[in-house]
This record gives sequence, structure tokens and C-alpha cells, in this order.
Amino acid sequence: MPVASGVIFHDSAAERLVTVRPADNDRIGSIAYDGSPKTQSATPDGKRLVLHDVQGRTLAIASPADEKATTYDLPAEFSANVVAPDSQAAVVYHGGSTSAASLVNTAEVGLVDFLTAPGETNPRVATITGLARAPIRAHVSAEVEAADGKHRVVWIDAQSMIGVADFAPGGKVRTLVIPLVAVDSKALITPRATVARGGGGKLELYVIAQGSNDVLHITMDLGQAKLGASLDQIASGADPVSLHVFEAKAGRRVLTANHTSRDVAILDPTTGTGTVVHLGTPTTKIVPFENAKGEPMALLWRSGLTDFHLVDLDRVAKKKGKAISRIHVDQPIRNVVAAGASFILQHDSADRGLSLYNTETGKQTVFGGTGTLSHVLKVGDAVFALGRAGGDSRISRISLNDLHPTSIALKNRTTTSLVPFGEAGVAAAGPGLGGWWLALFASGTLKAKDGAWLEGFVLEGVLQ
Repeated sequence: MPVASGVIFHDSAAERLVTVRPADNDRIGSIAYDGSPKTQSATPDGKRLVLHDVQGRTLAIASPADEKATTYDLPAEFSANVVAPDSQAAVVYHGGSTSAASLVNTAEVGLVDFLTAPGETNPRVATITGLARAPIRAHVSAEVEAADGKHRVVWIDAQSMIGVADFAPGGKVRTLVIPLVAVDSKALITPRATVARGGGGKLELYVIAQGSNDVLHITMDLGQAKLGASLDQIASGADPVSLHVFEAKAGRRVLTANHTSRDVAILDPTTGTGTVVHLGTPTTKIVPFENAKGEPMALLWRSGLTDFHLVDLDRVAKKKGKAISRIHVDQPIRNVVAAGASFILQHDSADRGLSLYNTETGKQTVFGGTGTLSHVLKVGDAVFALGRAGGDSRISRISLNDLHPTSIALKNRTTTSLVPFGEAGVAAAGPGLGGWWLALFASGTLKAKDGAWLEGFVLEGVLQ
């Protein structure tokens, strides 16, 4: 698993975490860890690895710079976890698709504070009374400052309802269930995406849900004596599938891409009004960015299509369709990687599998001889791609400064992963005859003399 200070992975046979750092990439380090994690993930800031041992009832964090892992004992067999956007806490909960070996309360959640040592009050546990349906997924906010101090809010998506646990100062926890449909309604809606915004002692949630053509705007005032919530519905479009909240010149706005009606909506949550523009082709994904003037923009796309849309978010309300450009390319798009105001487009072609579109100039650059690509990622001022060409694995690098490409072949090797390594480099991994191997290019320069190789060690879950 890549983290900001290197690569870290689990070696279960030796009951340890193996680390490699860019500063000493020709040797490995070791951190004692005897868990059996079901999941391993990096924190949003990329600095630590989170290991969740479900049956062992522990959550642990570690980084390549640590001497030991910090392990938090969990009071129940929580099956899933989500880390807060500020990377300082995590919520553990009972994912709906996992069967526990022991009896569990599916409305129970736990909050693990990474800045506090493990103990009787860490994690803090709460039961969201009235959450009568199985959790679909969980979320946890960054800290929200209110009159009585800092709050951290956990909310659970369930069918037609959202369960909330407000972990307030002084060990106090308040819970709430927010119905998403009328009490006497038989309609079923399923939350599919949420954006949270905190400030002024309030937490606002913007939610789109399968089965609803509205954006659900939920506001919780954390400074009140009793936790409550208000719910507004803002008409969006048929089948909203992607959501983006941004600060426009005129105030906060919500962007939705509506799949069935093939349009995009810019909504004002304070008035419940908005502007809808038909696109002609369906879109499912929103990639926000800023232009050279620092103005909010968005790229809208859908896998398998040969076009995408660029949206000038501040100008849609006045110019409508004139603020949206439809860009055509000559191959279906499989993936999009943001690189500032430019975008790398990945295609299925084994010959011309990459192209770059510059939103400032409106020009596209096509790269040939790419081979069949499996991984594309941006690191520093370059884009790296992993693929196969002529029977060998190959790593390629495209400089974003001059668009010059270079490649290195990993002959007779099957490469399964390509991940960032430090500020500018990459690491590749794959299985060999004597165990797993790592190819490390800390500087990002793809030359054999600049790389380091580690081979012949047995790993489990390497870089997954």
C-alpha cells in the first residue's frame, strides 16, 4: 500500500509490516503487527496505513516512519470502516453485506480517534436508536466547531433513512434518525452519494439517492441543546448519479449529472431553484478543476463514450448551454486522470491507449505504442502508465512539462501493481519464482541504473 513516506505492506507469515522508504529504497524496514486484517487502506492524506482485523476486533494504523503500529481494540465485530476526510479519525460499523461470526447490533457504530491513545474511551461507541434498516455505508465528518467545542459526526446510509451519531465534547453522544420519505410513503430510495460541508456550528449534507430525482439537503445545528435536522428537497433531474458542491461567485451551488434525462443541473440550495441544461449524451462522473483564472470548472464523462463535456460552472446560470462545451475524441474513453487543467484519457487501444486534452488550449495529444494498459496515475509533474507490450510488462512516464514520454521494460515479469513512491516516483510489484518482487524508482526517472530491486520475499496482500 503506498503512503506519502513510502510503501508499506503486510507479511502475515512473519507477523510484521514491511516498509520501504524513498530515502533508503534498497532495503526494507519492519514493524511488528500480529493481526489478520480483512481490509487495508491508506488514509486520505496518504500518510498512514489502516488495517482492520474484523474477527480479531482491532483497527491499527502505521506508517513507514513508525517503530510500531498503534492498535485500537474494538468492542464488537465491526465489519467495515471509513476514515474521516481530515485523516484524524475513523468510524467502524456493520457493513450490510458481511455476516458476523457473533451476534451484532447493526445500529451500533464506533469512533476511533487517531490523535488519542487507545483506551476505555477510545473508541467511543454509540447505538443509533431507531435505525431500523441495515447499513449500506457509513460516513464521518471532519471536526465541526460549535459553541460548546468540537464535534465529529457519523452518519449511516440505509434504505429511505439516514442514521446520525453526533460525538460531542465531553464524551456526550447524541443520535438521530432522519427519514428520507414521508412516514406513510411506500417509496424506497437508496442514498448513492453524499457531500458534507461544516461550518458555523452546523453540518450540511447534500445527498442524491437512487429512486429520487431530487437533491436532499439536510442541515444539522450542532449547537442546539437537542440534536435536530431539517430536510429540503431540490428538484434536480431524472436519475442523478453524480454530485459536486462548490463555491460560486453567487454563493454555494450544487452540480448534478442526471443520467436518464441526459442533462446537468446547477442548483441553489438557499432558494431551491436551479438551471438545467440538456447534454445530448449521458454522463455519470464529475471531475472538478479550476481554470487558469482560478474559476470553478468541471469535466463530465461516461466510460465507453467518445465525448465528454467541459462546464464553466460560474456561467451556466446566465449562458446555459453556451457555458458547456462538448469535446469529441476518436476513441472510447475508459478512464480519466486529472492533471491540473489537463486530463489524461485512457483508451482500450493497445496501440494508442493514452491521449492528453489541455482545457486551456483545447488541443489533444495522442500517444502511440502504449501497449495494453492496466494502471494510469499522476505523481508530481508526470503521469505514469503500466501495461504490457511485446510480451513484457512496461512502465511509461509522460512529463507534464513538455509531454515527452519515456519507458522501461520489465522483461519476463508479470507486474500486478503500480503505485506512487514518494513525491515523484513509482513502485511496481509482481510475483516471481522466489516470492514477490518490487521495482522502485524513487526519482521517477525510468532508467535501470536509477531503480532499485527487492526480490524473493513472501508477502500477502502486497500493494492491494
